[in-house]
Amino acid sequence: MPQAVQLGLTATLQLFGEGFLSGGGTPVVRLDGSPTGVTIVQDATHVLTDSQINVSIDASVFTVAHDFALDVVAGGVVSNSTDLHAVGVLNLTPVCTPTASFPQGPEGVAIDDSLHIAFVTNYACNSVSLITIDPLGFKTKNSTVPYGSVLTTVPVGNTRSAWR
Repeated sequence: MPQAVQLGLTATLQLFGEGFLSGGGTPVVRLDGSPTGVTIVQDATHVLTDSQINVSIDASVFTVAHDFALDVVAGGVVSNSTDLHAVGVLNLTPVCTPTASFPQGPEGVAIDDSLHIAFVTNYACNSVSLITIDPLGFKTKNSTVPYGSVLTTVPVGNTRSAWR
């Protein structure tokens, strides 16, 4: 099951499986094939076993939103990978404040990989916010808008229309 961690924060994870101590030596936990920033935690309350590994992943790994492949190498054998999503949390209250009648905040997110823009539906306000997710910023004719900024919010209809 995919899991998510927040950008800019250190993540502490428990990994469960089998054979983590097979082949001798210490297993290596990797994100996208790299162990950089990943530390196996072993102390009085966190013991490395054949079926459980506790890891800490440095905040410096989570600088931009990304879908990481997390795996473990034990005894020269690479485990199956699982998704670990690094996600940004952006307060959209200035764009859309939920009300008692419509308490739902932002709901759905669509990503345009070529433009590096996230489209976020603001259910309570009948609008869609466009957010830049380009680590280098979104380039306009005269400037660069920083990563994670709301580019614009567009009103949308609040009724269904029949497609014919």
